[in-house]
Amino acid sequence: LLTQVAPIPPALTALLHDVTVGSGIIGLVFVAVVGPLVEELLFRGVLLGGLLSHYRPRWAILGSAVLFGIVHLNLWQFVPAFGMGLATGWLFVRTRSLWPCVAFHGIYNAAFGFAAVPMLSALGLGDLAYATNGVLPLLPGWLVAAGLGLVALGGGLTHWALPPPQYRNV
Repeated sequence: LLTQVAPIPPALTALLHDVTVGSGIIGLVFVAVVGPLVEELLFRGVLLGGLLSHYRPRWAILGSAVLFGIVHLNLWQFVPAFGMGLATGWLFVRTRSLWPCVAFHGIYNAAFGFAAVPMLSALGLGDLAYATNGVLPLLPGWLVAAGLGLVALGGGLTHWALPPPQYRNV
């Protein structure tokens, strides 16, 4: 919806395409492995870990998610990065491990950075995918709803399967 109000500048679209689809296997390694590992170590391991020692979990997660969005340095990446920061922050608090956060982040980056064009083509939406130069366009509502449903199901199963988090009440 954000791109409908404020279209992504062509220079940013070209940059995102070059970093992801245009850079092949090296780009995949950086976008799906190196980036998530470094970002999760910094934002969930160091920043969120430190905030949790001073603030209640919801405020610590919110603060780290806002900073995670800001560090992406543009409005179009802020919104999804903020959402990812909330999800991985919650995951870190629930599991007390960075590995689920790194895996979630890596899968997300790989899916949106590299699988967008082939996925949309397989769904018969190839014109939409290629019209945006490989940068993920506005998806059909049913696909967004299905994805959100799967994320909610995974979160619910994670919440149910793990013991309650242990943290200091501040």
